[in-house]
Amino acid sequence: MGTLNNPAYRTGLNRFALTVAAIVLVIGLGMAWVRVDAGDPVWLFGVAVAFAPLTYVFLIRNREEREVPTSIRAYTVFVPQFKDGSLADVIRRVQDAGYRVEATPAPTADTKLRNCQVRLRDRRALPSFGDIAISFNVHDNGAMLGYLEATDSEPGFYDEMAQFVIVALAEHFDGLEFSHSATNERRPASALRDELPATPYGLGLLPSS
Repeated sequence: MGTLNNPAYRTGLNRFALTVAAIVLVIGLGMAWVRVDAGDPVWLFGVAVAFAPLTYVFLIRNREEREVPTSIRAYTVFVPQFKDGSLADVIRRVQDAGYRVEATPAPTADTKLRNCQVRLRDRRALPSFGDIAISFNVHDNGAMLGYLEATDSEPGFYDEMAQFVIVALAEHFDGLEFSHSATNERRPASALRDELPATPYGLGLLPSS
């Protein structure tokens, strides 16, 4: 979600804006006192008081205007017969495409895909770019449903990365199919593999180092 939708960030921003507004009020009243004491009109106190809320509104709106809009694209993957595997192995396959994957929580060699929940991002990308939230649920009949939610503030960076994750999963799971939340049409992962570029386009948004 966008930064301003984060409650902790919003609280911090409000406190900062209120503190600056209070400082402006104190300085303004002090300056007005000096001018009124020198014979200027008393209404200068009103001007000083008015500048405090104006300062608060300016700081909040200025940050809102600079907030980068985000988009969320969701995918569902379906596997008729689940076979467990290593999360690290899937990440390695994604990295083979050119990404430098950072996972939270960080996986170990023993971290399995069964009922796994993880967030992936490229460590070169700014945190404001977004990330991918992934979860896998295995049903009693052996089928697996996986969910990938790509949050983007850059044009499609993590949406594209999510598609490469689906292809990496298909290299482990036979018969994997996926659907996009916009259509819910289930398609074989092999069709997606043929549509993706050899090197992700989104890597062009990142520093080369």
